[in-house]
Amino acid sequence: MIAWRGLRRAAFLFVITIGVFRFAAIPTLAQSTDPFLSAPAPAPAPVPRPARRPLAPREAEPEPVIAAPPAAPKPAPVLTNYDGVYTGEALRRTDSNGCPGASFTKSLTIRNSLISYVFNQSFARVVTGTVGNDGTVSAASMTEGIMIKLTGSIRGGDYVGVVTDGNCRIDLRFHKQP
Repeated sequence: MIAWRGLRRAAFLFVITIGVFRFAAIPTLAQSTDPFLSAPAPAPAPVPRPARRPLAPREAEPEPVIAAPPAAPKPAPVLTNYDGVYTGEALRRTDSNGCPGASFTKSLTIRNSLISYVFNQSFARVVTGTVGNDGTVSAASMTEGIMIKLTGSIRGGDYVGVVTDGNCRIDLRFHKQP
């Protein structure tokens, strides 16, 4: 029984020794393409390269002087022949939609071909839009779910157009103020 115990111990140590050897040899095996792990060959001799020719000396170029650009003047506001304040009568006719008839004085402002028309001052409803080169006016605004549209044209200093808010129609006749 003692002999078996010694033999088992020797076999165990042998297996452990082989395992340690294999573990230590793994990096070498992974790096080598030679299955017999022979000595590595000497590195190849470096290939001689031709010597570089020296460059001809260059004359020093003067540094360019960069002056700060002059400050641009502020552009003057672009004025079109339609710019100005147009004041006149707004006439709402009684119709089948329940819109009461009324007549009141309103104004329309155009600056840089942009329109600003106060539709309802108490609710701060302002309609904005543009004037085309031919004098056609187009403006719209969505306020509290209601689309307000302003259309018309400017001819000879007079604006003639219509404002609609979905139910009511208001006819506008304005004259350009001096």
